[in-house]
Amino acid sequence: MKNLKIILALFAITLYSCDKEDGSIKDDTALFTPMPMVLIGDMVIHLQWSDAVFIEFKNISNQEIIKPDVLEFFVSDEPNGDRARSVREVNFNEKKCTLDGFVNGKPFFIYLLAKKKGYGTQKSEMVMVVPNKRKEYKCILEGTERQYFWDLAVSPDGTKIAYVDNYVWGNGNYAVISLFTANIDGTDVQMIAKSSYNPSWSPDGTKIAFQTEEGEINVGNGFPSQIAIYDCNTNIISKLTSDTYHNYHPSFSDDGNFLAYQSDEDLLNLGNTSNIITLNLQTLSKKQCSTDRRNYEFPIYFSDYFLFSGQSPYSSRSIIGIHSEFDTENFITSYKNDFRPSLSPDKKRVAFISDRSGIQQVWVYEIETGNFLQVTGYDENESIYNYAWTKINWIDNITLVFTLSNNKVLRQRI
Repeated sequence: MKNLKIILALFAITLYSCDKEDGSIKDDTALFTPMPMVLIGDMVIHLQWSDAVFIEFKNISNQEIIKPDVLEFFVSDEPNGDRARSVREVNFNEKKCTLDGFVNGKPFFIYLLAKKKGYGTQKSEMVMVVPNKRKEYKCILEGTERQYFWDLAVSPDGTKIAYVDNYVWGNGNYAVISLFTANIDGTDVQMIAKSSYNPSWSPDGTKIAFQTEEGEINVGNGFPSQIAIYDCNTNIISKLTSDTYHNYHPSFSDDGNFLAYQSDEDLLNLGNTSNIITLNLQTLSKKQCSTDRRNYEFPIYFSDYFLFSGQSPYSSRSIIGIHSEFDTENFITSYKNDFRPSLSPDKKRVAFISDRSGIQQVWVYEIETGNFLQVTGYDENESIYNYAWTKINWIDNITLVFTLSNNKVLRQRI
């Protein structure tokens, strides 16, 4: 990996006080237990772990951090790890290994035991992997070193993009993060608004909804963010909210008559810090569609209900959920963290970003069958840099467009 910050974002580390073989415990010593990063292949999986992470944690820890000598890998067909079988032992200093004998399209669950003579073994978190053949993909747009395509949204006809960048096109200077549009090949770049984020196209492709802080005044709780709409025909921007709340991530309904968005406004006075609000674009009336204390992130319409990334205040696990008449339930079972759902046009698949394989990758969930497909992760340079800045677009029912590594836009068949 190119820098330590990225490495630290890709690996979760478990540190424990270590039981000595004689039964004593050395409280100021911890055995370094890496969680593997899983890369997929055809009938095989590739596991990697990082010495750089060990060095960083050793520098910042108040404990003495000890390297393991050996990592023993276990594979299970079930997420709870029952009937897990030991498949290989590897010297920690090898930093990688490949396991074979898997079945394409079938999920497997992997954890490791970190071992060192004189210390008790320590178990890592479990990761999920689904081996597959690499599918067809194409890089359709690539920016420069200082040009990014964050939060990229593709127009319904596939000819235009809206995206966020902090590069002022034309003079080469950095500035505030701003909203741009361009042709799908990157030509005809137009700045739409400064201090603006999270674009979403209307179903007919004539409007772009987005979040904006432009013109807002800091009221002591940061700059309020409003929901606005840009008319592609008239180039007119209309702010749809005008309050002191933080309103994020707008998404159009299928008929284009409503917007769903995330907000810290609480219309029902329930003490929630994050809610799903819907906005009628004809009357500008609002309705709160959430009640329990949960973070509702990146809401999108799913027929008359909503899909969203969510997190309860009592759990560190983010999930993708379904919301119906104020009731929430798990829609996709999460073994780790799932983010940014995107629904296929036929509503049969959900694409999302997940770190369930030890690193943030693009996944697809088949709603009817419950099957998972890992779309990226065939190469160590394939990873989603930051889920908050990566939006997955469906071009048709089997083709995705998304940003990889900030400035590379891929078209990927599933």
